[in-house]
Amino acid sequence: MAVSMIYPRVLVLMTTLLLPLGAVAWETSDHDFPLASRQTPLGLVWTDDSAMTLYTYSRDRPESSACTGECAVQFPPHVAEARHRQFPPEGFSVITRPDGRLQWAYESRPLYRYSGDREPGELTGHGRDDRWWVAQPVRGYGEED
Repeated sequence: MAVSMIYPRVLVLMTTLLLPLGAVAWETSDHDFPLASRQTPLGLVWTDDSAMTLYTYSRDRPESSACTGECAVQFPPHVAEARHRQFPPEGFSVITRPDGRLQWAYESRPLYRYSGDREPGELTGHGRDDRWWVAQPVRGYGEED
């Protein structure tokens, strides 16, 4: 069979297999990552796999969460599992919280949900106490060269 006839079939097969992955940001047969992104009035923001907005806290230090106690009730950490430490998506990592639980981080900044967000896409935690900000991809993330 000629190469010109094989190539379109491979392209169609690859497209058919890859299109369903758009519903979940990152998923492979042995790794699923509860992370996605969503376009909002503030631009592209990171969300969990339920489309709930993720936030960063200005008092955190790289790879270290300062949000504990009542803070963690208002802004629950985006909890990770040990298996997520293997091959996380580009820019993401898993940190260990002061209480020993694992938490997702983006560009070394721990990620949180806001308890006041009730519906997917809400941004009500943004700017709270001038310390909480929506988590957004770094400029150029995901852009084609």
